[in-house]
Amino acid sequence: MTGTGGGAGEHEGGKKKHTRPTFSGQQIFALEKTFEQTKYLAGPERAKLAYALGMSESQVKVWFQNRRTKWRKKHAAEMATAKRRQEEVEGVVAEGEDGCSDAEADGGSGELLRNSQSRESTRGLQDI
Repeated sequence: MTGTGGGAGEHEGGKKKHTRPTFSGQQIFALEKTFEQTKYLAGPERAKLAYALGMSESQVKVWFQNRRTKWRKKHAAEMATAKRRQEEVEGVVAEGEDGCSDAEADGGSGELLRNSQSRESTRGLQDI
């Protein structure tokens, strides 16, 4: 189905089955181009665009709602990726020039301290 698409067809027992509208490439191109310029359409602009594309206002409205949802999801995913990359960069910088992380440095010096204390206590026992 092309053009205005949508609507409903007869289904078993006279009940109407909802069919999803299929928009033409030209309609989608125009909708996408408009979306790049503005994420929200006011009533008059929506009516004008719907008329120009041979669509109903509600179809344009729903298309924009769905497109904003898709845009938000993509934007959120990009932000999460950027945050992860930033955290990775900060983690590499925190290792310092010697290639040893702060945790490793603390662990190492703590181990040295324990070893020196152990030697001192052993010396103390030898003096007795």
